[in-house]
Amino acid sequence: MTLFNSHDAITVHEIFCRGDYRCSSPPQVIVDLGSNIGLSALFFLTNSPTAYCELYEPDPRNLSKLLRNLAEFDGRFTLHETAVADREGICSFRREPYGRYGRLEAFPEILTPSEAIKKDRIEVRVEHVNTVIDRALSDHGGVDLLKIDTEGCELATLQAIDPGLRAHIRHIVIEWADRHVKLDGFTAAPCCNTIMFSNEALLKS
Repeated sequence: MTLFNSHDAITVHEIFCRGDYRCSSPPQVIVDLGSNIGLSALFFLTNSPTAYCELYEPDPRNLSKLLRNLAEFDGRFTLHETAVADREGICSFRREPYGRYGRLEAFPEILTPSEAIKKDRIEVRVEHVNTVIDRALSDHGGVDLLKIDTEGCELATLQAIDPGLRAHIRHIVIEWADRHVKLDGFTAAPCCNTIMFSNEALLKS
């Protein structure tokens, strides 16, 4: 694991120490929206020797860092250089020097440690979340974990998922502070800054 600044250490703590993405059993098919420098993927891939990750990251500065962190897992992930949200097209993306707090400009600003840091703007490709999930279901037959950490558009992305596609996802975890979010057919378990939604029907099967 390679960290590139002190903010990456925060990510390590959230994922490996605090357990923001820990499931009752290691997920085998993971769709990771907001993969950053690959630390969440590293967690998933080291927890199961048969796990496979579909990774989505729009900031080109993070891609080489991600590939460096996942070099020994070649063949067990696919990297997509795109953002994912409740829409598709080309959108403005605001980013800062650390690469951790980038966000689509179409969504409200959230409070982060990067508030005072000057951000620059780039244009990124955005895929609709339904396109991404449909692709994963076609390629893998199911999704064990959908992780959404996209600095402000998590809830809108979650709510845009077609119920027919959502029915094939075992767990969904979003970084979101409001603990009152409900999702039909799923139980919700808050953990620090995340909410884990578990598909009641799939867990019973």
